[in-house]
Amino acid sequence: MRHRRTVGLSLAAALCAGLVAVTSAASTDASWTTAETGTGSFTAGVVGPPRTLTCTQSAQSGPVFDWVEPAAGGLPVSSYHWALTDNTSAVVARGDVTSPTATPAPDGTLATGTYTFSVVSTGPGGWTSVPGPTGTYTVAIGPAFTCTVP
Repeated sequence: MRHRRTVGLSLAAALCAGLVAVTSAASTDASWTTAETGTGSFTAGVVGPPRTLTCTQSAQSGPVFDWVEPAAGGLPVSSYHWALTDNTSAVVARGDVTSPTATPAPDGTLATGTYTFSVVSTGPGGWTSVPGPTGTYTVAIGPAFTCTVP
């Protein structure tokens, strides 16, 4: 029995030595050891902001803000995102439109005070412009309101 064990261990040792000899790595000239270079150029696109904001008052619908589309030469505009904020910068109304006009309709009734209307252009991939000009929407006592653009 002892002889079988010795023969078995000898065969196992020879097999392991053969595997080690077969699996040793050969030396190669890997491509990342040679200097590689490349060149390229990139152009960043810009989504232009809305221009020339105006506001008209309508007793039936509230203020109507209109603006001029961005100047030519930028990325195409797919929509406009507008917001109406109070004096603490809390958003009281917001929306997305595809044409350059918006009628802010707040959720609920606005308290008396002055609110700021702002609008940005949205282009490919959801990229947005810097803010365009802002306007104000003032709510007075009763149904009276005014809108102005500085």
